[in-house]
Amino acid sequence: MRDLSCGRIIFGMGTCCYYVAVSIDGFIAKADDSLDWVRHIPQHNSFSVLGGEAVDLFEYHRFFSSVDVLVMGRRTFEVLMSFMEFPYPDKRVFVCTRGEVDTRDLALVTVTNEDPVSLVDNLKHEFKNRIWIVGGGGLAATLMKGGVIDEIILTLVPTVLGSGIRLFGEGNFEQDWERKELVALNNGLTQIRFQKKRKGLRESLFIPASNL
Repeated sequence: MRDLSCGRIIFGMGTCCYYVAVSIDGFIAKADDSLDWVRHIPQHNSFSVLGGEAVDLFEYHRFFSSVDVLVMGRRTFEVLMSFMEFPYPDKRVFVCTRGEVDTRDLALVTVTNEDPVSLVDNLKHEFKNRIWIVGGGGLAATLMKGGVIDEIILTLVPTVLGSGIRLFGEGNFEQDWERKELVALNNGLTQIRFQKKRKGLRESLFIPASNL
């Protein structure tokens, strides 16, 4: 069985993945950037595969082991810095912003005003596994418009927020994507992996982590 949460899609360089939890009505955070609406979700102990040959994509540590570098916007970084401990101290992190950000001397965090599309394109050549786009929606929209996101993994939370930060900010970036896997968890969450349609792309290009 292919391990979709650990493997990577081979295009000769790293894969840019937007991996995020989203409400039924398409929000990834409340208007004040709060994530408290996802913290109450209970752990799951089983899942049902509704399409493809997926294993448990929601197993966060499995996904995280496939990530080489993280990219996020300033607001997302500041939310993470409000936690008791920064959750990614051992991974390279790039924060995209034109302003100043207090990194508290985190050695692996780089604040950059480089164009996000150029940044991700350069990271794809530097790293060989996943480049995780953590958020927010504005950054994701910029990268979608620039055509550098290769994969989207959504964890659909059965909650309606009504307002907040959308999955993608507004923009003109209509694209066709393919649903590759869908997994229903017994705690009510649904996880879906989408892959960007590419001419001539074959399933044989997917290499499981066990073969890397």
